[in-house]
Amino acid sequence: MNPSNDPVAQRLSRIEQALNSLEKTSSKLVEVIERLTRIEERDLARGNSVEKAWLKIDDLAARVAELEKAEPLQAQTTKWVMGAVWGACGAAAMFVLKKIGVA
Repeated sequence: MNPSNDPVAQRLSRIEQALNSLEKTSSKLVEVIERLTRIEERDLARGNSVEKAWLKIDDLAARVAELEKAEPLQAQTTKWVMGAVWGACGAAAMFVLKKIGVA
């Protein structure tokens, strides 16, 4: 009997082709799943980086708020220091004027 006319042989041949096709498809699926896994790992790493950045931003915002609260006191202190400097300049000028006999 000719194997090309044998229905069992034909059926086995079709089954073998189907299995080969499934094997190729499954290997492609494995590749795709591996790629998706790498993408997900990168995404998680980026998410962690973004979370750290937001925490740092929150910390910096709190520090800026503290500095803004302290600004009026610093402005007043600056005025006092500048007043003292100008007073010292005036006293030095008076001292010099007295020494040279003008005042």
